Amino acid sequence: MRNGPFFVEGDALWANVTLRRHATDAEGAAPQPVVIYDSGVGGLSVATHLAGMCPSRDLVYLADNGWFPYGNKGEGALARRVHHLLDSLAACVEPAAILVACNTASTAITDRLVGDGSVPIIGVVPPIASAIAASRTGRVALLATPGTLSRRLVAELIRTHAESEQVTCLGPLALVDLAERKMAGESITPRHVIDAIERLLPRSGRDEIDVVILGCTHFPLLKDELAHAFPNARHWMDPAREACRATAARLSSSSTGDGGAGDGRRTLFLTSDHNDQHLREVFATRGFGRASAVSWETEAA
Repeated sequence: MRNGPFFVEGDALWANVTLRRHATDAEGAAPQPVVIYDSGVGGLSVATHLAGMCPSRDLVYLADNGWFPYGNKGEGALARRVHHLLDSLAACVEPAAILVACNTASTAITDRLVGDGSVPIIGVVPPIASAIAASRTGRVALLATPGTLSRRLVAELIRTHAESEQVTCLGPLALVDLAERKMAGESITPRHVIDAIERLLPRSGRDEIDVVILGCTHFPLLKDELAHAFPNARHWMDPAREACRATAARLSSSSTGDGGAGDGRRTLFLTSDHNDQHLREVFATRGFGRASAVSWETEAA
């Protein structure tokens, strides 16, 4: 099995990434793209938001399928992996910004989010303060991966903005797999989702919850099914929306502008050939083209 990012764009098969960049330069200078980074298809919910805000901006999606899922990875190893992939991709495609569309990855590299680097890196973190302010019952559910819930940043946010017992943290990693399967066209029913939630919190513990934080970018893909598990939820907080707004604001205030007129191109990178044909088909339905790919060497994690 090959293990290293693949370059995917339309029907073109490039011998290496440098050739593709030279070809783009020959065709004329194009606006710098925005990179969307996730371990799987969860970032497609983010791509939809960002494309709506910046329809003419080119988007490059990096799916680290070689290390999927992130939710059960150790913080140190994950941080090294993310740093390396972001640095490699930034050098390759020279993006205007990188949007880390993964709560687990974002909370592992908080030292690099926004910051003063040459390429702004925007992440997604749980909006604890906003959720508490929106709740009438004072009961909020934070749905996230076990990896995200173990981060010091998340514990600090809860300690700072909530009182004891106000936030119920649930780490249903099974929902990530359900979201991937739903995107692949499999029928996922509310029962599937309810079963995953009830293993962690029975119905009696969910009745007073009126705000749910979707602390994983895969989870908005299951919002309709999740509504059956949290029937009294009035607000669904999706931190990815705010991250997209922040990214769009940085683009509009920078010299790169908003990308000009017309529809932006969609480009895909994968980090392994594991399940790659299936993933290519899923991404193609969202405008990320058919799969033509070559190996791109990476550091072993």
